[in-house]
Amino acid sequence: MEKEGISSNIIIYNTLMDAYSKSDQIEEAEGLFLEMNEKGLKQKNAATYNTLVDAYSRRMQPEIVESLVTEMQDLGLKPNVKLYTYLITLLDAFRQAGETDKLMEIWKFMISNKVEGTRVTFNIILDGLAKHGLYVQARDVIYEFGKLGLPPTVMTYNILMNAYAQGGQHCKLPQLLKDPSVLNLKPDSVTYSTMIYAYVCVCDFTRAFYYHKQMVRSGQRSIMTRVVGDKK
Repeated sequence: MEKEGISSNIIIYNTLMDAYSKSDQIEEAEGLFLEMNEKGLKQKNAATYNTLVDAYSRRMQPEIVESLVTEMQDLGLKPNVKLYTYLITLLDAFRQAGETDKLMEIWKFMISNKVEGTRVTFNIILDGLAKHGLYVQARDVIYEFGKLGLPPTVMTYNILMNAYAQGGQHCKLPQLLKDPSVLNLKPDSVTYSTMIYAYVCVCDFTRAFYYHKQMVRSGQRSIMTRVVGDKK
Protein backbone atom coordinates (compact mmCIF):
# COMPACT_ATOMS: atom_id res chain seq x y z
CA MET A 1 0.00 0.00 0.00
CA GLU A 2 2.73 2.44 0.93
CA LYS A 3 4.60 1.70 -2.32
CA GLU A 4 1.59 2.94 -4.22
CA GLY A 5 1.52 6.12 -2.19
CA ILE A 6 -1.66 5.26 -0.35
CA SER A 7 -1.84 6.46 3.23
CA SER A 8 -2.23 3.68 5.76
CA ASN A 9 -5.44 4.68 7.53
CA ILE A 10 -8.30 2.67 8.92
CA ILE A 11 -10.88 3.67 6.29
CA ILE A 12 -8.68 2.54 3.40
CA TYR A 13 -7.84 -0.75 5.09
CA ASN A 14 -11.48 -1.40 5.92
CA THR A 15 -12.55 -0.66 2.36
CA LEU A 16 -9.95 -3.01 0.89
CA MET A 17 -10.72 -5.75 3.43
CA ASP A 18 -14.41 -5.50 2.62
CA ALA A 19 -13.71 -5.79 -1.11
CA TYR A 20 -11.53 -8.88 -0.59
CA SER A 21 -14.11 -10.42 1.72
CA LYS A 22 -16.99 -9.94 -0.71
CA SER A 23 -14.97 -11.56 -3.48
CA ASP A 24 -14.19 -14.52 -1.16
CA GLN A 25 -10.50 -13.63 -0.94
CA ILE A 26 -10.47 -14.03 2.82
CA GLU A 27 -6.76 -14.76 3.12
CA GLU A 28 -5.99 -11.41 1.48
CA ALA A 29 -8.39 -9.67 3.84
CA GLU A 30 -6.76 -11.28 6.85
CA GLY A 31 -3.36 -10.32 5.44
CA LEU A 32 -4.40 -6.67 5.56
CA PHE A 33 -5.70 -7.17 9.10
CA LEU A 34 -2.29 -8.51 10.17
CA GLU A 35 -0.56 -5.69 8.30
CA MET A 36 -2.54 -3.19 10.36
CA ASN A 37 -1.17 -4.81 13.51
CA GLU A 38 2.38 -4.71 12.16
CA LYS A 39 2.07 -1.02 11.35
CA GLY A 40 0.76 -0.27 14.81
CA LEU A 41 -2.71 0.74 13.65
CA LYS A 42 -4.42 -0.01 16.94
CA GLN A 43 -7.50 2.02 16.12
CA LYS A 44 -9.19 -0.89 14.36
CA ASN A 45 -12.91 -0.34 14.67
CA ALA A 46 -15.99 -2.57 14.66
CA ALA A 47 -16.15 -2.47 10.85
CA THR A 48 -12.64 -3.93 10.65
CA TYR A 49 -13.56 -6.94 12.76
CA ASN A 50 -17.07 -7.36 11.35
CA THR A 51 -15.62 -7.73 7.88
CA LEU A 52 -13.59 -10.75 8.98
CA VAL A 53 -16.39 -12.11 11.16
CA ASP A 54 -18.76 -12.04 8.18
CA ALA A 55 -16.17 -13.65 5.93
CA TYR A 56 -15.37 -16.56 8.26
CA SER A 57 -19.04 -16.95 9.09
CA ARG A 58 -19.76 -17.70 5.45
CA ARG A 59 -17.03 -20.33 5.53
CA MET A 60 -18.59 -21.90 8.64
CA GLN A 61 -15.41 -21.58 10.73
CA PRO A 62 -16.74 -21.06 14.28
CA GLU A 63 -13.36 -21.22 16.03
CA ILE A 64 -12.01 -18.20 14.14
CA VAL A 65 -15.30 -16.32 14.54
CA GLU A 66 -15.28 -16.91 18.30
CA SER A 67 -11.67 -15.70 18.53
CA LEU A 68 -12.48 -12.51 16.62
CA VAL A 69 -15.62 -11.79 18.66
CA THR A 70 -13.69 -12.30 21.91
CA GLU A 71 -11.02 -9.87 20.73
CA MET A 72 -13.72 -7.36 19.76
CA GLN A 73 -15.27 -7.52 23.19
CA ASP A 74 -11.89 -7.08 24.84
CA LEU A 75 -11.65 -3.84 22.87
CA GLY A 76 -15.19 -2.79 23.78
CA LEU A 77 -16.50 -3.30 20.23
CA LYS A 78 -19.82 -4.92 19.28
CA PRO A 79 -20.36 -7.48 16.50
CA ASN A 80 -22.96 -6.54 13.90
CA VAL A 81 -26.32 -8.18 13.42
CA LYS A 82 -24.94 -10.59 10.81
CA LEU A 83 -23.20 -12.49 13.62
CA TYR A 84 -26.59 -13.44 15.04
CA THR A 85 -27.74 -14.71 11.62
CA TYR A 86 -24.56 -16.74 11.34
CA LEU A 87 -25.04 -18.30 14.78
CA ILE A 88 -28.59 -19.30 13.92
CA THR A 89 -27.37 -20.94 10.70
CA LEU A 90 -24.61 -22.74 12.58
CA LEU A 91 -26.96 -23.92 15.32
CA ASP A 92 -29.42 -25.30 12.78
CA ALA A 93 -26.64 -27.09 10.88
CA PHE A 94 -25.41 -28.77 14.07
CA ARG A 95 -29.00 -29.64 15.05
CA GLN A 96 -29.66 -31.39 11.75
CA ALA A 97 -26.31 -33.19 11.91
CA GLY A 98 -26.97 -34.34 15.47
CA GLU A 99 -23.78 -32.69 16.73
CA THR A 100 -25.18 -31.82 20.15
CA ASP A 101 -21.76 -31.09 21.69
CA LYS A 102 -21.15 -28.34 19.14
CA LEU A 103 -24.72 -27.17 19.59
CA MET A 104 -24.04 -26.62 23.29
CA GLU A 105 -20.68 -24.98 22.56
CA ILE A 106 -22.37 -22.34 20.41
CA TRP A 107 -25.07 -21.86 23.05
CA LYS A 108 -22.43 -21.31 25.77
CA PHE A 109 -20.57 -18.96 23.44
CA MET A 110 -23.72 -16.90 22.97
CA ILE A 111 -24.26 -16.71 26.73
CA SER A 112 -20.65 -15.78 27.55
CA ASN A 113 -20.62 -13.12 24.81
CA LYS A 114 -24.06 -11.81 25.76
CA VAL A 115 -25.53 -12.49 22.34
CA GLU A 116 -29.25 -12.31 23.05
CA GLY A 117 -31.27 -15.31 21.99
CA THR A 118 -34.77 -15.29 20.51
CA ARG A 119 -37.54 -17.84 20.12
CA VAL A 120 -35.80 -19.09 16.97
CA THR A 121 -32.58 -19.76 18.89
CA PHE A 122 -34.57 -21.31 21.71
CA ASN A 123 -36.47 -23.75 19.49
CA ILE A 124 -33.44 -24.83 17.46
CA ILE A 125 -31.39 -25.67 20.56
CA LEU A 126 -34.32 -27.34 22.33
CA ASP A 127 -35.23 -29.44 19.30
CA GLY A 128 -31.62 -30.47 18.70
CA LEU A 129 -31.10 -31.65 22.28
CA ALA A 130 -34.48 -33.29 22.79
CA LYS A 131 -34.45 -35.23 19.52
CA HIS A 132 -31.14 -36.80 20.51
CA GLY A 133 -32.31 -37.91 23.92
CA LEU A 134 -30.70 -35.13 25.95
CA TYR A 135 -33.88 -34.39 27.87
CA VAL A 136 -32.20 -33.05 31.02
CA GLN A 137 -30.12 -30.60 28.99
CA ALA A 138 -33.23 -29.61 27.04
CA ARG A 139 -35.03 -28.74 30.25
CA ASP A 140 -31.97 -26.77 31.40
CA VAL A 141 -32.22 -24.71 28.21
CA ILE A 142 -35.90 -24.00 28.96
CA TYR A 143 -34.86 -22.76 32.40
CA GLU A 144 -32.03 -20.59 31.04
CA PHE A 145 -34.26 -18.96 28.42
CA GLY A 146 -36.84 -18.33 31.10
CA LYS A 147 -34.24 -16.25 32.94
CA LEU A 148 -33.70 -14.30 29.72
CA GLY A 149 -37.35 -13.34 29.62
CA LEU A 150 -38.38 -16.06 27.17
CA PRO A 151 -40.66 -18.41 29.14
CA PRO A 152 -41.80 -21.64 27.50
CA THR A 153 -44.82 -21.62 25.22
CA VAL A 154 -47.11 -24.39 23.99
CA MET A 155 -44.72 -24.82 21.06
CA THR A 156 -41.88 -25.39 23.53
CA TYR A 157 -43.71 -28.29 25.11
CA ASN A 158 -44.82 -29.61 21.73
CA ILE A 159 -41.17 -29.82 20.67
CA LEU A 160 -40.32 -31.72 23.85
CA MET A 161 -43.32 -34.02 23.57
CA ASN A 162 -42.58 -34.83 19.95
CA ALA A 163 -38.99 -35.70 20.89
CA TYR A 164 -40.20 -37.91 23.74
CA ALA A 165 -42.64 -39.65 21.39
CA GLN A 166 -39.99 -40.19 18.70
CA GLY A 167 -37.61 -41.49 21.36
CA GLY A 168 -40.07 -44.01 22.76
CA GLN A 169 -40.46 -42.12 26.04
CA HIS A 170 -44.25 -42.31 25.97
CA CYS A 171 -44.46 -43.14 29.69
CA LYS A 172 -43.21 -39.62 30.49
CA LEU A 173 -45.73 -37.85 28.28
CA PRO A 174 -48.64 -37.61 30.77
CA GLN A 175 -46.51 -35.67 33.25
CA LEU A 176 -45.10 -33.50 30.50
CA LEU A 177 -48.65 -32.73 29.42
CA LYS A 178 -49.40 -31.41 32.92
CA ASP A 179 -46.43 -29.01 33.03
CA PRO A 180 -47.89 -26.32 30.71
CA SER A 181 -50.97 -25.93 32.95
CA VAL A 182 -48.73 -24.50 35.69
CA LEU A 183 -48.01 -21.63 33.28
CA ASN A 184 -51.65 -21.39 32.21
CA LEU A 185 -50.81 -22.80 28.80
CA LYS A 186 -53.47 -24.82 27.00
CA PRO A 187 -52.64 -27.83 24.79
CA ASP A 188 -53.31 -27.32 21.10
CA SER A 189 -54.02 -29.72 18.24
CA VAL A 190 -50.30 -30.51 17.86
CA THR A 191 -50.08 -31.41 21.55
CA TYR A 192 -52.99 -33.85 21.43
CA SER A 193 -52.03 -35.34 18.07
CA THR A 194 -48.54 -36.03 19.40
CA MET A 195 -49.99 -37.78 22.45
CA ILE A 196 -52.35 -39.87 20.32
CA TYR A 197 -49.63 -40.83 17.88
CA ALA A 198 -47.21 -41.81 20.66
CA TYR A 199 -49.66 -44.26 22.17
CA VAL A 200 -50.81 -45.64 18.83
CA CYS A 201 -47.16 -46.47 18.10
CA VAL A 202 -46.98 -48.66 21.23
CA CYS A 203 -50.46 -50.11 20.62
CA ASP A 204 -51.89 -48.49 23.74
CA PHE A 205 -55.20 -47.66 22.10
CA THR A 206 -56.95 -47.03 25.41
CA ARG A 207 -54.73 -44.01 26.11
CA ALA A 208 -54.83 -42.96 22.46
CA PHE A 209 -58.64 -42.81 22.52
CA TYR A 210 -58.53 -41.07 25.90
CA TYR A 211 -56.44 -38.19 24.53
CA HIS A 212 -58.56 -38.11 21.39
CA LYS A 213 -61.63 -37.50 23.55
CA GLN A 214 -59.79 -34.75 25.42
CA MET A 215 -58.88 -33.14 22.12
CA VAL A 216 -62.49 -33.23 20.90
CA ARG A 217 -63.74 -31.76 24.18
CA SER A 218 -61.24 -28.92 23.92
CA GLY A 219 -62.48 -28.09 20.43
CA GLN A 220 -59.17 -28.93 18.76
CA ARG A 221 -58.89 -30.62 15.36
CA SER A 222 -56.64 -33.61 14.79
CA ILE A 223 -53.53 -33.25 12.65
CA MET A 224 -52.57 -36.92 12.89
CA THR A 225 -51.67 -37.11 9.18
CA ARG A 226 -48.97 -34.48 9.60
CA VAL A 227 -47.59 -35.96 12.82
CA VAL A 228 -47.35 -39.44 11.31
CA GLY A 229 -45.68 -37.91 8.26
CA ASP A 230 -43.03 -36.33 10.45
CA LYS A 231 -41.97 -39.79 11.60
CA LYS A 232 -41.15 -40.73 8.04
